[in-house]
Amino acid sequence: MNTLIKLLPLAIAITLSGCSGESGEAKSLGFSSVEEMKEIHQLGWHSKTQYLQHIAKQRGFASVSEMQNADEQEKLRIEARKKAEQEELSRPWQSGIRYQYFSDGSCKSDGKNICLTPISFKRACGEVTGVSQDAISTLAANSYGDEKTLLEGGHIVNEKINYGTNSKGANVCTVRVVLEGLVKGSSTRMEFSGNAKMFKADSKGKLSISYFSF
Repeated sequence: MNTLIKLLPLAIAITLSGCSGESGEAKSLGFSSVEEMKEIHQLGWHSKTQYLQHIAKQRGFASVSEMQNADEQEKLRIEARKKAEQEELSRPWQSGIRYQYFSDGSCKSDGKNICLTPISFKRACGEVTGVSQDAISTLAANSYGDEKTLLEGGHIVNEKINYGTNSKGANVCTVRVVLEGLVKGSSTRMEFSGNAKMFKADSKGKLSISYFSF
């Protein structure tokens, strides 16, 4: 029993010495921890420098420092993009401005027209309060017969607006509007659907769809 008690401190000292030895080895070889050292040793690389040189070569860089500089620049670009996106998503809608989105890139910004980015377009579609009378009037001007009559004299009884992607993978803000009114003396309902292309905000910054393709 006395012998066991005497050997116990020695065993602890040896164990601690072993742990300290691994930790020191990991540090001397450039690793941040013993775990990292063991993982990279299993991959067949002795030191962190050798491993990084291998990765740099695989990625097409001339040196580790060149790879690290490129990674740092990419990190800064990602952070800048995230910051810009956050600012874009929190920016208030301005009254008197027409916000437009055309997935083919044909949109042109000027003093009273702002082209929406895919991020702000998604935000706009999600924040709209509904379809404006301007949108209905534009549809009426390009319609004929009973449709034109209903668009000019009817009223909206139902509308659905959803953001998504179409069959070609393009971002779309789909609009479905049901109008009701008198056509040739009879109560009539018709559904009109399409994709929102333009948005306008009122004096309180509330956004509505001012044009959708029919």
